[in-house]
Amino acid sequence: SVCIDLCRNPPRTTGELLNLACLVRRTDQQAFEDALAAAAPGFDDDMTFDLSGPWAPHHFCSIQFVQGDGDVRD
Repeated sequence: SVCIDLCRNPPRTTGELLNLACLVRRTDQQAFEDALAAAAPGFDDDMTFDLSGPWAPHHFCSIQFVQGDGDVRD
């Protein structure tokens, strides 16, 4: 697989079945797009694939903030 990691997000609309963020190396981007294009014909004509990006990998990191009193905030 060319995906290093996947993050499943909630659908954005009622018609959206799956919303995935895929972490892909820049060197594997074309292979990822080719694999998606090869998989798409196996689905019903009522299904569409929407590919956007590349985007910053914000779905694959977490940040914690520490306040002056030592409390950790996400």
